[in-house]
Amino acid sequence: MGRLVRRDERLAAGSLFSLQASPVRAQITAVAPAVANQAQAPGAANQTDTDDYATRMVKYIPAEVVAFYLAADKLFVKGAEAVNSNIADIFVAAHLFYFSIAVFVLALIGTPIYLRQQAADNEPWQVQAAVSTVAFAIWAYAVHGQVFVSIYSSAISAFLVLVFTFSSGFIKPGK
Repeated sequence: MGRLVRRDERLAAGSLFSLQASPVRAQITAVAPAVANQAQAPGAANQTDTDDYATRMVKYIPAEVVAFYLAADKLFVKGAEAVNSNIADIFVAAHLFYFSIAVFVLALIGTPIYLRQQAADNEPWQVQAAVSTVAFAIWAYAVHGQVFVSIYSSAISAFLVLVFTFSSGFIKPGK
């Protein structure tokens, strides 16, 4: 299973989602009928793998970027707790908010760059990058990142995660 969501060949060009059922195996006769018939076993002719709703939900959450953010975001909190330890710890404590912003922006910008690097030549990485960047921002808020300390609400974060998780599976990258 690759990191990126596999395209749904049945969607019209430019479509991002469909409310129709999405089988895990999709027909591709219109794409390459001769190649599909030759390359596959007799029982599986004209089929290719397509990600289903649950798989798309999981793949849209940029787990690697969220893990980076969690580790990097908490890195400077320890320095802020130390009182008069040394010059470096005092500097971190005085500028903690700026370090938090830098870590958040680095991860936010890094999400689409990372996904582009993971994509093969024909994969629709742009849709995944957009959805995963939004997912990262929601998860950064939900894990109570330092940049959100003054505006954090556990009720809002839970609501955002639930809405995103439910709705992200409906987004299908097209042709």
